Amino acid sequence: MIVDTPFPTANLTMGFKAKLQREGGRIMKIQTIGIVLIAVAVTAWSGGQAFGATKTWDGSEGTAWSNGLNWVGDSAPTDSDWGDIARFAETSPANKTPSLTASRKVQGILFDNSTGWTIGYDGATKVLTLRTISSSGSGTNTATAQLKTYQGNLTWTVSTGNTLALDGGLYQDGSNRVLTLTGGGTLSVTGKIDGYSSTLITNVADGVLKISGSTPYASGGSVHITGETGVLQLQTTVAGATALIGTKIVDDVGKGLSVTDIGGGYAQIAVIPEPATLALLTLGGLGVLLRRRRA
Repeated sequence: MIVDTPFPTANLTMGFKAKLQREGGRIMKIQTIGIVLIAVAVTAWSGGQAFGATKTWDGSEGTAWSNGLNWVGDSAPTDSDWGDIARFAETSPANKTPSLTASRKVQGILFDNSTGWTIGYDGATKVLTLRTISSSGSGTNTATAQLKTYQGNLTWTVSTGNTLALDGGLYQDGSNRVLTLTGGGTLSVTGKIDGYSSTLITNVADGVLKISGSTPYASGGSVHITGETGVLQLQTTVAGATALIGTKIVDDVGKGLSVTDIGGGYAQIAVIPEPATLALLTLGGLGVLLRRRRA
């Protein structure tokens, strides 16, 4: 018997039908009609990748990340960057100091309108490999463990009023990796972004990327200002930051970049607000505005 079975379109980018040929209760043949594009469990902030469950920290049995009893449902996030989302919220935390006893992987971290968290480690330095981060709430969340990514085209969201402080540093593994910062908040990285490839890119679309180094990357790579509200702060002089424009700092907006001394040993690089002239140069020790177009 041939039956036309419509598949639900809620999880499909394009609806379709399949003909199922049954014989003796068994499906003998499946013939798909049309083009099938299936989107399963995809969210924008996960970088377009499917993920597992969301595991919420409760810290009821101490600080060990790996102890399942410290998570709602008594199960720790799967040790895989294709696995679960680790969620930290105000709902039921006995403590806000989850600690790695060994290096681990996780699909993503979600600070869900909650601040004051520190993801740390026991003993020698531990590494938390992940794909995505979303941090919201008025205040600061901190990671003293080193965070590592090795997938391309990832998006991290730090919301307005929130600071995500990577005191353990950030390592982008591989080559041709792109990390985009959005959300309007501040991502603060202790030391330069690490990684061995010169093709590493961090896009600042909306918010502040603050790096306590004179250049964005330790070995190679570049920061691209891709949105008018994207800002880069480097621990260097105005002259030092200006010299990086066009190579280590790239204007993808096309309106030119301003470099100003914001105090504390930091220079800020931002899109020149309108109106701006084609060649506006201001010298005086506090800043310099340069109108530069991409070649």
